Amino acid sequence: MAADAPLEQGVPAPLQRLRARLAAGEPVLGPVLTLPSAPVAALLAASGFDWLWIDLEHGAIGLETAQQMILASQGTQAVPLVRLPWQEPWLAKPLLDAGAMGVITPMVETAEQAALAVAALRYPPAGIRGFGPTLAPARWGLSVADYAAAADAALLAIVQIETAAAVEQIEQIVAVPGLDLVFVGLYDLSASLGLLGQVDHPLVEAAALRVLAAARAAGVAAGTISLDPATVRRRMEQGFSFLAVATDGSLLTGAARQVLAELGR
Repeated sequence: MAADAPLEQGVPAPLQRLRARLAAGEPVLGPVLTLPSAPVAALLAASGFDWLWIDLEHGAIGLETAQQMILASQGTQAVPLVRLPWQEPWLAKPLLDAGAMGVITPMVETAEQAALAVAALRYPPAGIRGFGPTLAPARWGLSVADYAAAADAALLAIVQIETAAAVEQIEQIVAVPGLDLVFVGLYDLSASLGLLGQVDHPLVEAAALRVLAAARAAGVAAGTISLDPATVRRRMEQGFSFLAVATDGSLLTGAARQVLAELGR
């Protein structure tokens, strides 16, 4: 479902708000969480972020902890999203059943891979998701039957564009029905271009802007990451609307260093 498509009744208010802002091209901000901690997730969810990115690709977060982190966002405006460790559709199922409201699939390079990532979020006949929601109906505040209808309509399908091969296929990728958002992984993209870590290099910038242009032409939202506020503002001005602006680790260490600096340490 495209970001501006009508939603079924019963979609949680934070998810409706996030979808509406993406459809309007308004920026939505969130942190990437790699620390396996439900309390950290609860604190950041209550801080005013639009979404939480619960990351199973890097760090040590497993299924059980991810479930707790998803539940920890309840009662806040932060939408719980999960990044899979790899582009295997079955990996999405237990996270969706725990109540995740969107799935981020890494390293997508083809339209076929993007279509499979979307199918993993939908029940048959639209997709291939197996039926057996456990905590999801309670997390969404719905009956099992109402959850199934709302989830099929509203789950966010996000794929990451992280290689030169993916950029070359971006027009085909963003044309996949049901894809909501493409996220440019600048660090892996820079590595793919032989420029590891040089995320401001002109070749990396040109690739990111090609992804953005293709996404906007297809009516798909685009996102990327920067931990520098000035760069985040520049990305907003360019048209990126989904911005990863911090990590849990950067927030903790940044605050700690600020306290020590103010105390002359």
